[in-house]
Amino acid sequence: MAGVPWVLLSRVIRVEPAAAAAAAAPDFTLRIALPPRLAILAAGRGAHPDPNRPDRNPYIIAGGPLCLLAHFAVAPSMGTTFGDTDNDTRLVMVRQFHRADGVTTASAELVPGRADDNEPAPALLNVGSVGLISYDEADEYLISELQVRKGSDYATLVTFESGAQGWYTEVLESPFAQEDRDREWDPHGAVCVETTLWWFDLSRGIVSCDMDGDHDLLFHPLPDGRALPMATPLMLTQRCITVSQGRLRYVEVIVPEVGGDDDDSGDDNEAARVRMWTMTFGPAGWMWEANYSVGFPEIWDDASYRVTGLPRNVPIVAAVCPLDPNLVYFTLNRHIFCVNVARHRVRHIALWDDQVNNARLDAAQASARYVLPWYLPLEVAPGAAGHGS
Repeated sequence: MAGVPWVLLSRVIRVEPAAAAAAAAPDFTLRIALPPRLAILAAGRGAHPDPNRPDRNPYIIAGGPLCLLAHFAVAPSMGTTFGDTDNDTRLVMVRQFHRADGVTTASAELVPGRADDNEPAPALLNVGSVGLISYDEADEYLISELQVRKGSDYATLVTFESGAQGWYTEVLESPFAQEDRDREWDPHGAVCVETTLWWFDLSRGIVSCDMDGDHDLLFHPLPDGRALPMATPLMLTQRCITVSQGRLRYVEVIVPEVGGDDDDSGDDNEAARVRMWTMTFGPAGWMWEANYSVGFPEIWDDASYRVTGLPRNVPIVAAVCPLDPNLVYFTLNRHIFCVNVARHRVRHIALWDDQVNNARLDAAQASARYVLPWYLPLEVAPGAAGHGS
């Protein structure tokens, strides 16, 4: 995908006001902005599964070369609700992007509901457990949810493929060792590398499945020393699993406890650092390879950071550039900025626009869970290539 323009897409879809959501309006409109500003997808009346009870905060689960996968709920529910999903939620494919007269639009394609079949599939458990594979040449896609239940010897894949009439279910052997099956699996998202889906729990590790292979589920723990006893809210602002240069990356902002194993100074703030690992395959199988570990004082001391006027505070991880893993996007004090971590330099900075969505995002929501790096379809991409790289 080198040379293809990409954007930082707000995962929370803007809902057009009733006056602007006329029946003749496009299902979706896309406001393109180049990183570090956010691109915004807005939903018109026709995008909602139930237009008479529109979702106030639909959520973009994943993106592919020609499409986006969105989660819509029926009011008063919201698509940004991850767990305890009820039956009033549906998946919508955002497709057929088109640009004319300076306006980018797209169409909504409702994914069949799981209860619509003669043999209904299990209900959606968690938005964070849904993965997407998009095949750019054939405009086809596959959606698969990994359902892991505590204490079970089995896991379930619930899958839909474009062109099919319904969902199908596969019961597979659990990817976890017997002694680890009594721990709760807390899904935080999924990414795709070629034909493999990688579902992740940021406190624990990743489960992978090659959807074109034998559908064996494999568990990959986080890098040594990075697993947590349980998921925490703070973890969502400090950890990110994503794809850059076609490879799976794990990036973490590490803020050591004073006196802890990771503490290299007496100052909790000054000792903080950003680290990255890459998943590689070798003779021993899949393993993590360390890329870099840079202390934030090295970034704060650089002239490029000082001119931003930002304080020497530990930021939130928002995204990694899909073209260059050295470029990490952070948010701090309503700003979003890009740092070339290897060179300790701030590349770009912009205000975080808290009016782009339907509700103000607090600091915790300006994180990787609410920002999606996405390659624009060539039909609607700006003329210049390699933006943000």
